[in-house]
Amino acid sequence: MSIKVNEIIANKDYLLGNEVKLDESLNDDVVTYAYALPLFSVYMDKFQIDISKPKFNIDEVANFIYDFGQGVPKTTEYTIWLYN
Repeated sequence: MSIKVNEIIANKDYLLGNEVKLDESLNDDVVTYAYALPLFSVYMDKFQIDISKPKFNIDEVANFIYDFGQGVPKTTEYTIWLYN
């Protein structure tokens, strides 16, 4: 496995939360985790939002996520995907 996959597996509790143990027969339609996990994912219809930059320096994002994200490692990489 690649280093990124191993990092995701090692930090999955921080990134994805606790997982429910279900019967394996329910796994038929399950897809694997993405290699670059989003910070959050939302789908909204007919919703308008104005997004602005944070009130702290962009270099402090890792510290912010660590402090407010249950100790998520500061070296975690994220992606942004906006769809219209």
